[in-house]
Amino acid sequence: MKNILIIFGGKSVEHEISIITGVLALNSTDREKYNVIPAYIDKEGIWKTGEELYNIDTYKNIYDYKLTTITLISGSRELYSFKNKKLKAICEIDCVLNCCHGSLGENGSLSGLINLCNIANASPDVCGSAVAMDKSISKLIAKALLIRTVPALKISRCDYQKRKRIADKYITDNIKFPVIVKPSRLGSSIGISTAEDIESLEKAIAFAFLYDDIILVERLLKSKKEINCAAYWCGEEVIVSECEQPPLKSDFLTFEDKYLSGEKDGRKIPADIDKKLSERIKLATKQIYKRLNLKGVVRMDFLIEGEDVYFNELNTVPGSLAYYLFCKDIKEMRGLIDNLLQEGIIQKEKENGLLLEFSSDVLSKIARNGGKCLKKR
Repeated sequence: MKNILIIFGGKSVEHEISIITGVLALNSTDREKYNVIPAYIDKEGIWKTGEELYNIDTYKNIYDYKLTTITLISGSRELYSFKNKKLKAICEIDCVLNCCHGSLGENGSLSGLINLCNIANASPDVCGSAVAMDKSISKLIAKALLIRTVPALKISRCDYQKRKRIADKYITDNIKFPVIVKPSRLGSSIGISTAEDIESLEKAIAFAFLYDDIILVERLLKSKKEINCAAYWCGEEVIVSECEQPPLKSDFLTFEDKYLSGEKDGRKIPADIDKKLSERIKLATKQIYKRLNLKGVVRMDFLIEGEDVYFNELNTVPGSLAYYLFCKDIKEMRGLIDNLLQEGIIQKEKENGLLLEFSSDVLSKIARNGGKCLKKR
């Protein structure tokens, strides 16, 4: 029986949403087929495990429970418990499913640790995660693939402090009001607001800088539709979902719209758009997925205005793993997760079959020459 580690939580503004995704994945993974181990990362960055973590009610008062502190260590596939400054091996981990939204869990850092431990990863790797986490970089990738993006300006905190007037003029003349201002490396619509003029722009920029040192100012498309599409590997093919149209009550999909409205049936699957537009979005989704060598379920968000399609952002750990785009109901999520785990394990086996050594006599030559340049001075 394979040992599967499902990681969720983390030091992120999306901590609570990650808990929902993690608990959903825990309870949807086949425990007759896998030994499923929860790894909850609290807001301080401490990893915990325990059977209580399967129950969503546990998280109301998480510190009331005696959970076991755990950790992974670079160079070892072992999961260790940690108590009184002593490590104790629990078991070897065969595959990890990443359910962490945002920050260190989704920006490639966690994927790097998994790689250093030589553990299979059922979620996107370092490169894809890092690119996706930064909206400004993912838009550059889309442009390189000839997929349109809305006019935008990337601004760092230090640049804005030094060149505020230049930024304001560029936004006024080239981006044009109204605009939407967002943290470049954040999700769940946190830190986002709109601006109609310079005065409201300054407030929106200050708000976004509370959450990130790099922000994006983009032209706000008023008469738009937001469309989502997801993909994952299955065998030798990339499976692309139907397009989804989430309910949009304001200028952008807010945190409340996504998680607190209670309108579970508000989304339209398939989206209420022309078939040609739908196919263009599906093609763009597949193209970006393959070009970035992604794996696991990845959701891509697009904007439509008239006949124009714009890439908006890329989510390597979408909420609830976007199971609803592939499954008729929650019961079918078990099959989806099984596929993700199997693909992760197969890919790791292929990677381990690659040559990682190259023999040469460079060290012996340096030694024969005295190695003077490398000696301590």
